[in-house]
Amino acid sequence: NAVAAAVTYDDPTRTATLNPTADLAAGATYTATVTGAKDAAGNTMAGSTTWSFTTSATTCPCTIWPSTATPVNASEPDGSAVELGVKFQADQAGTITGVRFYKGSGNTGTHIGNLWSSTGTRLATVTFANETATGWQQMNFSAPVAVTAGTTYVASYFAPAGVYAADGNYFATAGVDRPPLHALANGSSGGNGVYLYGASSAFPNQTYQSTNYWVDVVFVPNGPDTTPPAISSVSAIPGGTSAVVTWTTNEVSNSRVDYGTDSASLASSVSDATMVTSHSVTLNGLAPATTYFFRVTSADAAGNPATSPAPPGAPATFATPQPSLGDNTTADFAAGTLGTYAYLAQTADGEVALAPADGGEFSSGLPAGWATTAIQTGGTATVSGGKVTVDGARIAPTPTYAAGRSLEFSATFSGQAGQSVGFGLTLNESPWAMFGTNGGGSLYARSRLNNSNTNTNLGASLLGSAHRFRIDWNATNIVFSVDGVVKATHSRTISVAMRPVVRENTVGGGSVVVDWLRMTPYSSPGTFTSRLIDAGAPVPWTTAVWTADLPAGTSLTVSVTTGNSQDPNDGTWTALTPLAGSGATVGTTARYLQYRLTLSTTAGGQTPALRDITFSHG
Repeated sequence: NAVAAAVTYDDPTRTATLNPTADLAAGATYTATVTGAKDAAGNTMAGSTTWSFTTSATTCPCTIWPSTATPVNASEPDGSAVELGVKFQADQAGTITGVRFYKGSGNTGTHIGNLWSSTGTRLATVTFANETATGWQQMNFSAPVAVTAGTTYVASYFAPAGVYAADGNYFATAGVDRPPLHALANGSSGGNGVYLYGASSAFPNQTYQSTNYWVDVVFVPNGPDTTPPAISSVSAIPGGTSAVVTWTTNEVSNSRVDYGTDSASLASSVSDATMVTSHSVTLNGLAPATTYFFRVTSADAAGNPATSPAPPGAPATFATPQPSLGDNTTADFAAGTLGTYAYLAQTADGEVALAPADGGEFSSGLPAGWATTAIQTGGTATVSGGKVTVDGARIAPTPTYAAGRSLEFSATFSGQAGQSVGFGLTLNESPWAMFGTNGGGSLYARSRLNNSNTNTNLGASLLGSAHRFRIDWNATNIVFSVDGVVKATHSRTISVAMRPVVRENTVGGGSVVVDWLRMTPYSSPGTFTSRLIDAGAPVPWTTAVWTADLPAGTSLTVSVTTGNSQDPNDGTWTALTPLAGSGATVGTTARYLQYRLTLSTTAGGQTPALRDITFSHG
């Protein structure tokens, strides 16, 4: 039997809608067929596409559980006053007219039913009256509460004497789907089966083992939804070759952005079927310095679409920025030239700093002058992936140094006893100043002089993950810092010369891993000359922006020269000109640019570091 219906077509969303003139029958199977669709060139689809669906047998007012459903455990032997609830959603907008719960024997006292938003706003409350001894209890609110499709709500009741229905792990892997209502599976909107102990009714926000407390609602859906969502706050934030388009809708809806460089043909599209009210779609693979046109489209749960800007209005626009060139990785900086006292550090993804007095990055082996000594048979120090792993061995340089030094390093201590990094001779005999493990599952700041030990327990939280450690060996004390925070100060006058040492005492019982290690003082001044930065053609160079670490007593200067040949020394390039600071204007036109760093310190234990630098051009 053919169903009388009207067909409409929305061109921006390419969506055909068949709307029956009367409601479909409940619990009936229908077959839908599409034929005759044509593309823009007039080509008609071949054959037909057919599918079937069955309408829900549920009639409303609707509940999550039928009245025939009963709990396995109707009377949990817990006599404490408690609020018990369930998280649920509806497929379509409507109203909640009341709340239900299953009552077992012993669940006595005055019960209070509530409806809440997912964040704890009480939307309605009612006190139960005329209850039966056991079974489902239902009470209507004084006025129905409007709810939105696809939005999470919480229904609950207060059991002053406890002894409530409770079936554990009920929502652990699946919810209850009884369209148009759905009790949510654990994890889809946080845990389900919620409760809160207390002497009075309050929002239940705790969960335990995905327990179903058999709380329900009475729902009446609205008529067919024919109203599209309202779109607002459309915004596009372009990056170099991408843009993030955001907007909001007044009801949960899906997301789509159509875009292109021709306002009459938005040939590209990105979609997200997730039903949300705050929309964010990322457009990738864009060309730099290009204007793009775009429209956003959202369709609600009923399939009603809305588009902004709505045709026939002109699409919205954004422009991707001009490209920036510069250095921000180890490979970028490595293509330049390190001058006197300059150093390529790898604290993060590459920085230019002043050279330390000893130590290194472990990027291709042990630092120059360092050697491995096995402490146990089979002890090793293995360099791999820019890190050194010491297991049953020690590594150290040959020279020793006087006080007035600092040792900074990034390391991971596994927690095995006998792991040490710091100043000493071998970290076996006196004296020493180090971070190390001493058994008991903790990391310690340790110092030793004349057979007298000082150990400061720093706890277990510093074990098992990388941290940045620093030991300042001063004339009369040792200062221990972790991740920039002073953790301990030991009053020690160590006048014996020491060296940096990494040591691990046990083969196979756990290792100490060091990413980099640097001993001060830093030499100064240092210089670095960058690789040639090529714009591909003569361009007006605009601004220079950089990120740098500048501890007290340090400074960094950036100077720039530009030219059109590949030889900055051929006499055709501009004079090397210092920039006033990050954000300064270069102000010349040329194909190539080169910069020069001058790094200085008056505090031997600190170094400036250039992390990244970019040059914009028109």
